[in-house]
Amino acid sequence: MSFGLPLFLTGIIYLTKSQLDKIVIFNLYTEKDLGIYSVAYQLSTIALVVIAGLNTALTPVLFEKLKQKTMSNRDLLALVKWCMIIVPLPSMIVAFVFPETLLTYIIGGAFSGIKYYLILFLVVAMLELPYLLLMNYLVYFNKGKLVSYATIVTTIIYFVVLFIVSRIGIEYIPFANILASVVLIAILYFYVYKEKVTE
Repeated sequence: MSFGLPLFLTGIIYLTKSQLDKIVIFNLYTEKDLGIYSVAYQLSTIALVVIAGLNTALTPVLFEKLKQKTMSNRDLLALVKWCMIIVPLPSMIVAFVFPETLLTYIIGGAFSGIKYYLILFLVVAMLELPYLLLMNYLVYFNKGKLVSYATIVTTIIYFVVLFIVSRIGIEYIPFANILASVVLIAILYFYVYKEKVTE
């Protein structure tokens, strides 16, 4: 129970975060704005599905390495750094390879402006890579509560930033999620770095 409850709470928070921005947009902006925003988000979930698959496949490998003591916290933090380096790659590919006209041709002319949001949502999706590495590491060492507390703190940050930027302009709303994700990763990273979490 003590193992599963923090992760269940984290899942509920993530579900809430994934819908709140759309509710805000629905109340402050047009249906067209919400449509473009939502379709861009849905396209970015392709990256999330791939990352979820990798997480499912590689978590047992991580746990086995930790069990055999062939991976230290220094090794994990090095992997996290590499993940942070590749975070912007899908967004850069979309930015420089796929013209807006191609995206609107595939999806429909009504979704002009979708590229901007897709680039930002891909950053959010890719930030799951370093987060999942850190989260799985901490869960292995029974630090699920820490993950939950960090998630709650960054969700509060997300709510505050979302409230502020949503009044400035819809184009700033994705940055609330990016900021919250980066702060969450930073909290978990520095905990692992400082505390040298081990069994």
